[in-house]
Amino acid sequence: MTGEDDGKRKCFTIIWKLENASYCWQSRSEYIESPSFTVDEIQETKWKLRLYPSYENEIGFHLFRQADNKGAESVAIDCEFAFLASDGSLLDVIETKNAVIAKLGCIGNFVSRNEVFTVRRSVFLPQDTLTARCRIWKSVGEMSKDVQCFARTRIAVEKRSFLWNIENFSTFRKDKKETYEIKFHGNDESFMSLELFLTRGLVFDETVRFKIIPNYKNIKMCTFQLSVVDASTKAVKCFQDEFWYRDPCGSKDFTIFCTKSELLEKKSTYLPNDVLSLWCECAFSCGIMLQ
Repeated sequence: MTGEDDGKRKCFTIIWKLENASYCWQSRSEYIESPSFTVDEIQETKWKLRLYPSYENEIGFHLFRQADNKGAESVAIDCEFAFLASDGSLLDVIETKNAVIAKLGCIGNFVSRNEVFTVRRSVFLPQDTLTARCRIWKSVGEMSKDVQCFARTRIAVEKRSFLWNIENFSTFRKDKKETYEIKFHGNDESFMSLELFLTRGLVFDETVRFKIIPNYKNIKMCTFQLSVVDASTKAVKCFQDEFWYRDPCGSKDFTIFCTKSELLEKKSTYLPNDVLSLWCECAFSCGIMLQ
Protein backbone atom coordinates (compact mmCIF):
# COMPACT_ATOMS: atom_id res chain seq x y z
CA MET A 1 0.00 0.00 0.00
CA THR A 2 1.10 3.61 -0.42
CA GLY A 3 2.77 5.37 2.47
CA GLU A 4 0.92 8.18 4.22
CA ASP A 5 3.76 10.64 3.59
CA ASP A 6 3.72 10.03 -0.15
CA GLY A 7 0.36 11.75 -0.45
CA LYS A 8 2.09 14.96 0.68
CA ARG A 9 5.31 14.65 -1.36
CA LYS A 10 5.46 16.27 -4.77
CA CYS A 11 5.85 13.77 -7.58
CA PHE A 12 5.72 13.07 -11.30
CA THR A 13 2.55 11.17 -12.31
CA ILE A 14 1.78 9.49 -15.61
CA ILE A 15 -1.62 7.95 -16.33
CA TRP A 16 -1.66 5.61 -19.31
CA LYS A 17 -4.82 4.22 -20.91
CA LEU A 18 -4.67 1.11 -23.08
CA GLU A 19 -7.79 0.86 -25.27
CA ASN A 20 -9.07 -2.45 -26.67
CA ALA A 21 -7.02 -4.22 -24.02
CA SER A 22 -8.76 -7.56 -24.64
CA TYR A 23 -7.01 -7.72 -28.00
CA CYS A 24 -3.49 -7.87 -26.56
CA TRP A 25 -1.75 -10.63 -28.52
CA GLN A 26 1.74 -10.54 -26.99
CA SER A 27 3.49 -13.71 -25.83
CA ARG A 28 5.35 -14.08 -22.52
CA SER A 29 8.38 -11.90 -23.32
CA GLU A 30 6.59 -9.34 -25.51
CA TYR A 31 5.31 -6.01 -24.26
CA ILE A 32 3.36 -2.88 -25.16
CA GLU A 33 5.10 0.47 -24.62
CA SER A 34 3.68 3.85 -23.73
CA PRO A 35 4.90 6.99 -25.44
CA SER A 36 8.17 8.31 -24.04
CA PHE A 37 8.13 10.92 -21.25
CA THR A 38 10.79 13.00 -19.50
CA VAL A 39 11.07 13.58 -15.76
CA ASP A 40 12.83 16.96 -15.73
CA GLU A 41 13.52 17.05 -11.99
CA ILE A 42 15.31 13.71 -12.01
CA GLN A 43 18.17 14.87 -14.24
CA GLU A 44 15.90 15.12 -17.31
CA THR A 45 15.81 11.34 -17.61
CA LYS A 46 13.59 9.71 -20.22
CA TRP A 47 11.24 6.82 -19.48
CA LYS A 48 8.52 4.58 -20.86
CA LEU A 49 5.91 2.35 -19.27
CA ARG A 50 5.78 -1.25 -20.40
CA LEU A 51 2.92 -3.71 -20.10
CA TYR A 52 3.53 -7.45 -20.44
CA PRO A 53 -0.04 -8.75 -21.01
CA SER A 54 0.76 -12.49 -20.94
CA TYR A 55 3.66 -13.00 -18.55
CA GLU A 56 2.65 -16.57 -17.67
CA ASN A 57 -0.47 -16.10 -15.50
CA GLU A 58 0.27 -12.46 -14.70
CA ILE A 59 0.34 -9.03 -16.26
CA GLY A 60 3.62 -7.20 -15.83
CA PHE A 61 3.61 -3.41 -15.38
CA HIS A 62 7.10 -1.88 -15.57
CA LEU A 63 8.84 1.48 -15.60
CA PHE A 64 11.68 1.40 -18.14
CA ARG A 65 14.50 3.93 -18.32
CA GLN A 66 15.67 4.82 -21.80
CA ALA A 67 19.29 5.25 -22.90
CA ASP A 68 19.06 9.03 -22.67
CA ASN A 69 22.09 11.29 -23.04
CA LYS A 70 21.32 13.18 -19.85
CA GLY A 71 21.38 12.06 -16.26
CA ALA A 72 23.76 9.90 -14.27
CA GLU A 73 24.41 6.31 -15.22
CA SER A 74 22.10 5.34 -12.32
CA VAL A 75 19.41 7.32 -10.52
CA ALA A 76 17.56 6.54 -7.28
CA ILE A 77 13.78 6.91 -7.20
CA ASP A 78 10.73 5.98 -5.19
CA CYS A 79 7.85 4.82 -7.35
CA GLU A 80 4.33 3.47 -7.18
CA PHE A 81 2.49 1.27 -9.66
CA ALA A 82 -1.31 1.18 -9.70
CA PHE A 83 -4.28 0.21 -11.85
CA LEU A 84 -7.27 2.56 -11.68
CA ALA A 85 -11.03 2.11 -11.89
CA SER A 86 -13.11 4.43 -14.08
CA ASP A 87 -13.71 6.73 -11.10
CA GLY A 88 -9.96 6.96 -10.37
CA SER A 89 -10.02 4.68 -7.32
CA LEU A 90 -7.12 2.26 -6.82
CA LEU A 91 -7.64 -1.37 -7.83
CA ASP A 92 -4.13 -2.70 -7.32
CA VAL A 93 -1.17 -0.72 -6.00
CA ILE A 94 2.40 -1.38 -4.87
CA GLU A 95 5.19 1.01 -3.89
CA THR A 96 8.96 0.63 -4.14
CA LYS A 97 11.45 2.71 -2.17
CA ASN A 98 14.98 3.76 -3.16
CA ALA A 99 15.11 1.84 -6.43
CA VAL A 100 18.39 2.41 -8.28
CA ILE A 101 17.70 2.40 -12.02
CA ALA A 102 20.50 2.31 -14.56
CA LYS A 103 20.11 3.32 -18.19
CA LEU A 104 18.05 0.62 -19.96
CA GLY A 105 17.05 -0.67 -16.53
CA CYS A 106 13.53 -1.17 -15.24
CA ILE A 107 11.41 -1.90 -12.20
CA GLY A 108 7.88 -3.19 -12.02
CA ASN A 109 4.93 -4.97 -10.50
CA PHE A 110 2.71 -7.92 -11.43
CA VAL A 111 -1.03 -8.50 -11.13
CA SER A 112 -3.05 -11.66 -11.77
CA ARG A 113 -4.14 -11.92 -15.41
CA ASN A 114 -7.23 -13.85 -14.36
CA GLU A 115 -8.14 -11.08 -11.91
CA VAL A 116 -7.95 -8.41 -14.61
CA PHE A 117 -9.49 -10.20 -17.60
CA THR A 118 -12.01 -12.45 -15.86
CA VAL A 119 -12.77 -12.14 -12.14
CA ARG A 120 -12.88 -8.32 -11.91
CA ARG A 121 -13.06 -7.50 -15.60
CA SER A 122 -15.88 -4.98 -15.20
CA VAL A 123 -13.81 -2.76 -12.88
CA PHE A 124 -10.36 -3.26 -14.45
CA LEU A 125 -11.57 -2.97 -18.06
CA PRO A 126 -14.51 -0.55 -18.35
CA GLN A 127 -15.21 -0.16 -22.09
CA ASP A 128 -12.27 -2.54 -22.61
CA THR A 129 -9.78 0.10 -21.42
CA LEU A 130 -7.03 -0.66 -18.89
CA THR A 131 -5.83 2.39 -16.95
CA ALA A 132 -2.36 2.24 -15.40
CA ARG A 133 -0.74 4.88 -13.22
CA CYS A 134 2.88 5.34 -12.22
CA ARG A 135 4.05 7.93 -9.70
CA ILE A 136 7.73 8.83 -9.32
CA TRP A 137 9.46 10.65 -6.44
CA LYS A 138 13.06 11.54 -5.71
CA SER A 139 14.57 9.14 -3.23
CA VAL A 140 16.67 11.97 -1.83
CA GLY A 141 15.29 15.47 -1.67
CA GLU A 142 11.98 16.84 -2.93
CA MET A 143 10.60 17.85 -6.29
CA SER A 144 9.70 21.51 -6.64
CA LYS A 145 6.21 20.84 -8.05
CA ASP A 146 3.73 18.14 -8.96
CA VAL A 147 3.69 17.19 -12.64
CA GLN A 148 1.00 15.06 -14.28
CA CYS A 149 0.86 13.75 -17.83
CA PHE A 150 -1.48 11.48 -19.74
CA ALA A 151 -0.79 8.94 -22.47
CA ARG A 152 -3.08 6.78 -24.57
CA THR A 153 -2.40 3.69 -26.69
CA ARG A 154 -5.08 2.00 -28.77
CA ILE A 155 -4.86 -1.46 -30.25
CA ALA A 156 -6.39 -1.10 -33.71
CA VAL A 157 -9.37 -3.47 -34.02
CA GLU A 158 -11.49 -4.11 -37.10
CA LYS A 159 -14.98 -5.59 -36.87
CA ARG A 160 -17.09 -7.58 -39.29
CA SER A 161 -20.69 -8.76 -39.11
CA PHE A 162 -22.58 -10.50 -41.88
CA LEU A 163 -25.46 -12.83 -42.66
CA TRP A 164 -24.50 -16.18 -44.20
CA ASN A 165 -27.47 -17.88 -45.89
CA ILE A 166 -27.35 -21.59 -46.67
CA GLU A 167 -30.02 -22.09 -49.35
CA ASN A 168 -31.83 -25.36 -50.12
CA PHE A 169 -30.73 -26.72 -46.76
CA SER A 170 -33.14 -29.67 -46.91
CA THR A 171 -31.13 -31.09 -49.83
CA PHE A 172 -27.75 -30.48 -48.20
CA ARG A 173 -25.86 -33.80 -48.13
CA LYS A 174 -23.05 -35.27 -46.05
CA ASP A 175 -20.64 -35.19 -48.99
CA LYS A 176 -21.13 -31.44 -49.51
CA LYS A 177 -19.42 -28.49 -47.86
CA GLU A 178 -20.29 -24.79 -47.80
CA THR A 179 -17.38 -22.33 -47.40
CA TYR A 180 -17.31 -18.63 -46.56
CA GLU A 181 -14.11 -16.57 -46.77
CA ILE A 182 -13.91 -13.52 -44.49
CA LYS A 183 -11.68 -10.96 -46.19
CA PHE A 184 -10.00 -7.69 -45.30
CA HIS A 185 -11.58 -4.49 -46.55
CA GLY A 186 -9.90 -3.24 -49.68
CA ASN A 187 -8.29 -6.49 -50.85
CA ASP A 188 -9.02 -10.13 -51.58
CA GLU A 189 -6.87 -11.55 -48.80
CA SER A 190 -8.71 -13.81 -46.37
CA PHE A 191 -8.09 -13.76 -42.63
CA MET A 192 -10.57 -16.50 -41.70
CA SER A 193 -12.47 -19.33 -43.42
CA LEU A 194 -15.76 -20.85 -42.29
CA GLU A 195 -16.90 -24.31 -43.33
CA LEU A 196 -20.30 -25.94 -42.84
CA PHE A 197 -20.74 -29.69 -43.32
CA LEU A 198 -22.69 -32.68 -42.02
CA THR A 199 -21.38 -35.67 -40.05
CA ARG A 200 -23.09 -38.87 -39.00
CA GLY A 201 -24.40 -38.56 -35.43
CA LEU A 202 -26.19 -40.83 -33.00
CA VAL A 203 -29.06 -43.00 -34.33
CA PHE A 204 -27.92 -42.23 -37.88
CA ASP A 205 -28.97 -38.60 -37.62
CA GLU A 206 -26.80 -35.99 -39.29
CA THR A 207 -25.06 -33.39 -37.12
CA VAL A 208 -24.59 -29.86 -38.44
CA ARG A 209 -20.94 -28.96 -37.91
CA PHE A 210 -18.79 -25.90 -38.48
CA LYS A 211 -15.05 -25.46 -38.79
CA ILE A 212 -13.33 -22.11 -38.25
CA ILE A 213 -9.87 -21.74 -39.81
CA PRO A 214 -7.99 -18.52 -38.95
CA ASN A 215 -5.07 -17.25 -41.03
CA TYR A 216 -2.40 -16.42 -38.43
CA LYS A 217 -0.19 -14.86 -41.08
CA ASN A 218 -2.57 -11.92 -41.24
CA ILE A 219 -4.03 -11.56 -37.74
CA LYS A 220 -2.69 -11.49 -34.19
CA MET A 221 -5.91 -12.06 -32.27
CA CYS A 222 -9.53 -12.59 -33.24
CA THR A 223 -12.92 -13.10 -31.58
CA PHE A 224 -15.72 -14.90 -33.39
CA GLN A 225 -19.40 -15.51 -32.66
CA LEU A 226 -21.98 -17.43 -34.72
CA SER A 227 -25.76 -17.52 -34.20
CA VAL A 228 -28.69 -19.11 -35.99
CA VAL A 229 -31.33 -16.56 -37.00
CA ASP A 230 -34.92 -17.83 -36.77
CA ALA A 231 -38.00 -16.72 -38.71
CA SER A 232 -38.71 -13.95 -36.21
CA THR A 233 -35.11 -12.64 -36.73
CA LYS A 234 -34.15 -13.72 -33.21
CA ALA A 235 -30.51 -14.85 -33.04
CA VAL A 236 -29.73 -18.02 -31.05
CA LYS A 237 -26.02 -18.04 -30.18
CA CYS A 238 -24.26 -21.29 -31.05
CA PHE A 239 -20.57 -20.53 -30.67
CA GLN A 240 -18.20 -17.90 -29.29
CA ASP A 241 -14.45 -18.12 -28.93
CA GLU A 242 -11.08 -16.37 -29.26
CA PHE A 243 -8.08 -17.15 -31.47
CA TRP A 244 -4.49 -16.14 -30.64
CA TYR A 245 -1.43 -16.18 -32.88
CA ARG A 246 0.78 -16.97 -29.87
CA ASP A 247 -1.11 -20.24 -29.37
CA PRO A 248 -2.33 -21.20 -32.85
CA CYS A 249 -4.87 -24.00 -32.80
CA GLY A 250 -5.11 -24.55 -36.58
CA SER A 251 -8.91 -24.71 -36.54
CA LYS A 252 -11.88 -25.16 -34.22
CA ASP A 253 -14.93 -27.34 -34.78
CA PHE A 254 -18.35 -27.05 -33.17
CA THR A 255 -21.95 -28.18 -33.66
CA ILE A 256 -25.17 -26.19 -33.46
CA PHE A 257 -28.04 -26.98 -31.07
CA CYS A 258 -30.07 -29.04 -33.59
CA THR A 259 -29.36 -31.93 -35.90
CA LYS A 260 -30.42 -31.66 -39.54
CA SER A 261 -33.62 -33.64 -38.99
CA GLU A 262 -34.52 -31.49 -35.95
CA LEU A 263 -34.07 -28.37 -38.05
CA LEU A 264 -36.32 -29.85 -40.72
CA GLU A 265 -38.96 -30.67 -38.10
CA LYS A 266 -38.86 -27.02 -37.03
CA LYS A 267 -38.44 -25.60 -40.51
CA SER A 268 -41.11 -22.94 -40.03
CA THR A 269 -38.92 -21.55 -37.24
CA TYR A 270 -35.35 -22.20 -38.44
CA LEU A 271 -35.65 -22.84 -42.19
CA PRO A 272 -38.04 -20.29 -43.72
CA ASN A 273 -37.98 -20.80 -47.49
CA ASP A 274 -35.55 -23.68 -46.88
CA VAL A 275 -32.79 -21.26 -45.91
CA LEU A 276 -30.57 -21.66 -42.85
CA SER A 277 -29.55 -18.12 -41.82
CA LEU A 278 -26.36 -17.65 -39.81
CA TRP A 279 -25.37 -14.34 -38.22
CA CYS A 280 -21.60 -14.04 -37.82
CA GLU A 281 -19.66 -11.44 -35.86
CA CYS A 282 -15.90 -11.16 -35.61
CA ALA A 283 -13.36 -8.62 -34.44
CA PHE A 284 -9.64 -8.86 -35.01
CA SER A 285 -6.31 -7.13 -34.56
CA CYS A 286 -3.43 -7.22 -37.05
CA GLY A 287 -0.95 -5.92 -34.47
CA ILE A 288 -1.22 -2.20 -35.20
CA MET A 289 -0.74 0.09 -32.19
CA LEU A 290 -1.92 3.72 -32.28
CA GLN A 291 -0.44 6.29 -29.90
